[in-house]
Amino acid sequence: MMSRNAQAVMSIVHCLHHQSLFQNVSWKHMNFTPMRCLSVNETAVALRPFFFMVHPDLFGKFPKEQAQNEQSLKLLNEYIEKLHSQQEVRPVSLIFYMRKNAETNQNAFEMFRSVQLLLAEKTLPAAVRSILGACSLPLDYVNSVKSQPGKSQNTTSGDESSLWHAVANVMSDRRYRQKGFDFFSEFQPRRSPNDTLVDWLRKNVIKAHKRNLVALPVRQDIRRMKDVLQEWMGVVDVRWESNWAQASFRTALRGLVRICETHSDKIDLKGRTVIFGNDSGVCIRGNVVLRYDSVPESWMPVLTSLHKLGAALNRIPSMEKYLSTLLGDIHIVSRLHLPVVSSKDYLSQLLKLTESIQNHRHKDAAAPGIHVNLDGVGLVVECATGPLMISQSGQIVVPSSCPAFLVIDYINSNAHKARDICTEFKRCETEHRDIVSRCLTTLGLESLTSDSNITRQQMVACCRRLLQLNDRRLLDVDLTSCHLRVTHFYSVMSEGDICIPWNFDENL
Repeated sequence: MMSRNAQAVMSIVHCLHHQSLFQNVSWKHMNFTPMRCLSVNETAVALRPFFFMVHPDLFGKFPKEQAQNEQSLKLLNEYIEKLHSQQEVRPVSLIFYMRKNAETNQNAFEMFRSVQLLLAEKTLPAAVRSILGACSLPLDYVNSVKSQPGKSQNTTSGDESSLWHAVANVMSDRRYRQKGFDFFSEFQPRRSPNDTLVDWLRKNVIKAHKRNLVALPVRQDIRRMKDVLQEWMGVVDVRWESNWAQASFRTALRGLVRICETHSDKIDLKGRTVIFGNDSGVCIRGNVVLRYDSVPESWMPVLTSLHKLGAALNRIPSMEKYLSTLLGDIHIVSRLHLPVVSSKDYLSQLLKLTESIQNHRHKDAAAPGIHVNLDGVGLVVECATGPLMISQSGQIVVPSSCPAFLVIDYINSNAHKARDICTEFKRCETEHRDIVSRCLTTLGLESLTSDSNITRQQMVACCRRLLQLNDRRLLDVDLTSCHLRVTHFYSVMSEGDICIPWNFDENL
């Protein structure tokens, strides 16, 4: 017979396949050492040879191949970041162009070969091996990291956890410079090590304006079709939640408008928000989600049966209320800034956690329950393989397969901390909204956005420094009508978006 501690450990290992859950759990009574997965920096080092071969800035004279690699890298970034944060991933097919060894060829057909990556792995080491193996690149480094024991890796978003920030740091290391090629400089186009933000903008803003002008018809088409859907179909809003280019958004909108015209008697979108995302269905907020890389005809089962798909949505409030009662009347909420979750999947997650809490209480009536003040504390129920943690917005995030005793203990131990983080987040959210609005107006920007791995605090700090530069008349660059994106790197995207790091270099 196994001891109680051994049984607990086996239960956790069986239910949770990703070690990041364990980072906030005390193991002092359990003889168990979690094995270490690839960290962000280790992922960057392992994929370094791959980035050397496919980075878009190496394809400046070949816009078709450059655009393809840029789009594929965005999707790969999204896939890897989901694996880092233990989110569920869907299989993805990516195509990259890679340089051939021969340097004398003059045209794109002779200079490049295409490689298709079919990624369906559920763990980061397996995904990295698949990428390197498909490109016939060595696996020595990733294999050597696999067996190293150590601490679990932090999965929170931020500067240190950004894959592309880590890639830039790794590639700028002198040990990795080959034949005069510095990946860091290529990742930040034509940026001298001594260049400040203003220096880099002076060199690249004209390129951004030109690309933005070329992409303007695409953006205008998007705006026109959104207006059509809002006025004709009564749609509240249409959102694009993908890293794919705006041209893909336009294609998706065209498909939606077409099938709405063809099947206007079967489709009723009045009062709904349509989101192009990673799946199709009705999300937990009642929005209609359509998979952005699917053919429009595949959306018909969703669009023509919204009343049926909404049945699961109607059950959610009562299930959340019951789970809240089991957990000391904690407020059940959904994540603020994560990809959409279908109502069907969310209901399944609620049921799974609710049953776990119920069984725990029935088996041990004397087991400790929630004994702390939960005013202002929110709890998020997520997929089975997620981490047990406090989110950046102060919500306690619980994977649906987490053992009940761990959930209860974690809430009791971290409710006060979660409340403090939530209070600070709300304060920062207000400041973020105000300062972004000021930047848009003051700098004449068309849009000001940030990557998902940029925190509110980082965005506020970046905007504040931009305004300081402008107030001191140091920002002598015309950014009127530009699309500015705050990231961890410098780049001008194919559609004219200007990417700058939140912690850009500037003497203020």
